[in-house]
Amino acid sequence: GIFSRLKTAEPRMNHTATAIEGGTGILLTGGNYYKGGWLFGLVKPKLNMTKGSEVVRGNKSERAGDLNTARMSHAAQLVSSRSVLIAGGHDPSAIHTSMELYDAATGQWSPVGSLTEARTNCEIAMDHDEALIMGGTDGTQELASVEVWNATGNQQTGTSYTLASARTSFTATQLRDGRVLVIGGTVGNTKSLEGLDGQPIASAEIFVRQ
Repeated sequence: GIFSRLKTAEPRMNHTATAIEGGTGILLTGGNYYKGGWLFGLVKPKLNMTKGSEVVRGNKSERAGDLNTARMSHAAQLVSSRSVLIAGGHDPSAIHTSMELYDAATGQWSPVGSLTEARTNCEIAMDHDEALIMGGTDGTQELASVEVWNATGNQQTGTSYTLASARTSFTATQLRDGRVLVIGGTVGNTKSLEGLDGQPIASAEIFVRQ
């Protein structure tokens, strides 16, 4: 195989990449980048937030709408054939509770409510028409809580679940039979929102709707 190069509209890391348009497009959302820095490392590069989004098709990228709230290390999930939900994340000054919905028909983002708990390095997985917004950290501790957002009504349901183990920086994957598999992550983070100082978790758990 050969990797082909393409240039994104904006530099970004700690962003999300979500398959849309039946898998023919990839929606890149948020993130951050460092700019500047010189004089043998004495002047540190400046952290910049990437507020815009873009859609990659083949080897070309087209700008989409700007987020209402710039964020990195957030979670993103395709919640319908034309919509992507993002939740949480943080910027240099705050961890977010806000959620936004991308409309592929317009290329724009709309606010769709707030999480009960601010969280970053969280994950979203679908359970039928409900988005499970799981785990992450609120800046002081890892979270075990799971909040539920309904894709049909475009709103929070008020329902909540609890992970067996609080965790951040993990993966959540929907299996072919509809169950959601949560694997790994870290716990015990004290200094970094990026999870660099926590202890890795060896456990996994499966969510099954009762």
